[in-house]
Amino acid sequence: MFQRIAGRISLPDHVGLHDLLEVDGPAGKSPFHRLKQAAGRASWSGVREQVAHLRWVDSLGDSDAWLEGIAESKIADFAGEAAAADAAVMRDVGALKRTALLACMVHVARTRARDDLAEMFCKRMASITKLAKAELDEIRERQADMSERLIATYRGVLGCLDPRGDADTADALGLARRTVEQAGGFDAQLADIEGSRRITPTTTCRWSRAIAGAIARRCSRSRAPSSLTLRARTAACWTPWSTRSRTRS
Repeated sequence: MFQRIAGRISLPDHVGLHDLLEVDGPAGKSPFHRLKQAAGRASWSGVREQVAHLRWVDSLGDSDAWLEGIAESKIADFAGEAAAADAAVMRDVGALKRTALLACMVHVARTRARDDLAEMFCKRMASITKLAKAELDEIRERQADMSERLIATYRGVLGCLDPRGDADTADALGLARRTVEQAGGFDAQLADIEGSRRITPTTTCRWSRAIAGAIARRCSRSRAPSSLTLRARTAACWTPWSTRSRTRS
């Protein structure tokens, strides 16, 4: 099996795999160590770093073609064996086995990188959605107060202009004007009307869908599989809360 896997790997990819074991830089860490690193925090900088990591592991080669027909359990076992070793130990492993173990580890790293990116993105979107929901609740409260004020003023104006009243036209207009002025004035009332028209919850939703689509398109172009595709993960973790509230109602 080791020979079968190694025979499918091109010479440039073969060299690249074995270069993973070379220690580089003042920290004394090899790229092999980088393959083992877990994803960072779900901050936007962490998401950018994870995207860069995904690009790097994808650049190591087409692990799907290398491992075609190999059972997933075998791939997981070989990757686990490689992950349990360090670069020095791996350099002492036989050439064919070393190549196969590295290929399996790269394959698992590519899969994990996608799942980690999906998980980080879901956490970020959950945080954004929570903040957006709280903000919209505040907006709705302000809008409800504004609507009540406008309705109260309108009721007062209608009462002044009611033709069934005793006031003549000039007095009725004067009373209506005073009602508006007591409510804050014409400018304030017009501003409230315009403000109520501008309030909409769709801005955050459009922005969130754009981000979800961009990351899903980026990962769908890559060849490595994931235990749960990023497109499905983002669809599952990001259902606009406004849609949920409409469904509940």
